[in-house]
Amino acid sequence: YVVGETNPTITKTFNSIQIKVKNEKVLEEHGLAISDIESELISVTVKGTRNRMNKVLDSDIVAFIDMEEATKGENLMRVHIQTPSYTEYESSSLQKVTVNVEALKTKDIPVKVEYHGAENLEAQPTTLSVSQETVTVKGAESRVDSVESAKAIVDGELVKDHSVAFSI
Repeated sequence: YVVGETNPTITKTFNSIQIKVKNEKVLEEHGLAISDIESELISVTVKGTRNRMNKVLDSDIVAFIDMEEATKGENLMRVHIQTPSYTEYESSSLQKVTVNVEALKTKDIPVKVEYHGAENLEAQPTTLSVSQETVTVKGAESRVDSVESAKAIVDGELVKDHSVAFSI
């Protein structure tokens, strides 16, 4: 004789789920910012009945770390997993991730204009003026210190033989 199940319980692994960051604003309020996260992707395995599991999308799986209690330096943060209510969490590739937190820094940097696709023009474009000569960057001190300038890229195809204003 043959025994069969009409809707068996199955497991399914969802790869490359982005680990979201919650309460990053709390860090900022304390003058801190994330400089590095050990891993930003996770694999999550869930189980449920086949008909329901066939409906689960990658976007239905949520992985996050909560930065509310983080301090300056190296923090080992628990990865929280949320799955649809009709499934059951089975396992994940990571339970914790290391997050480095540094002092928050703000810095004004110059804007440099580049023309892409202007190589075939008879005369090279020239920037007469820039309405906003600097922009402000904000983040972890080591990351902000490594930024030297911001690029404003202008499509060379839009350049004419007379003055033209561009919004970027």
